Amino acid sequence: MDLTVTAQWILLGDVNGINGITSLDALIALQASSGKITLSAIQTLAADVNRNGAVSPIDALMILQYASGKVTTFN
Repeated sequence: MDLTVTAQWILLGDVNGINGITSLDALIALQASSGKITLSAIQTLAADVNRNGAVSPIDALMILQYASGKVTTFN
């Protein structure tokens, strides 16, 4: 029996998957938290940086703090 497994990795905070973690990722997370846009499952995993199961304005703030260099981890 052959088995094929495909894995996809995500960078926590890199919501759009482009150029690492930037302020644009924070904006996308904020728009998603307000219901303005809908994220894919992968984007939701990347945006939920506080790992509470939902994308909120707190996640957007944490992403922005990381992108601006104010923090170096998502704790």
